[in-house]
Amino acid sequence: MIIIRHQTGPLAGLEQQLEPRADRIVFGRDPNACDVLYPPDATMVARRHVALVGKPSREWTIEPFGDRVALNGAPAELGAVVHSGAAIELGTVGGPSFEVVIPVETDMVEKTLGGGFAAYAAPRPSAPSPAGGGGRRPPRRRHGG
Repeated sequence: MIIIRHQTGPLAGLEQQLEPRADRIVFGRDPNACDVLYPPDATMVARRHVALVGKPSREWTIEPFGDRVALNGAPAELGAVVHSGAAIELGTVGGPSFEVVIPVETDMVEKTLGGGFAAYAAPRPSAPSPAGGGGRRPPRRRHGG
């Protein structure tokens, strides 16, 4: 799943939760080709403007088709990795923009952490011994001569 939070433009304020089909999410005005559809009169957005492409590594990359696609304020380059929280702007400066939110998947976290967080837990300090002395044993006394 991927979440698109529209910031500006005709879809501003809308949040879409998308289950990508074929690991590709296409943005534009073409109702036959786009997963995120802009209205026909939003002509600053091309009929097929940009796609987010899911990779086997579970990263998302950007594939710009239309004129001017900005990723975090800079021109988007084909294949650039899109991280959660990225801002994408379409068309002219000040054109429609949205934030991409990529939720962490449970199975990915388990694979990354080896099945849980236990490996990252800090070791517990040892408890002081009942005799006091912060865990040290008192010196032995020898009896006799």
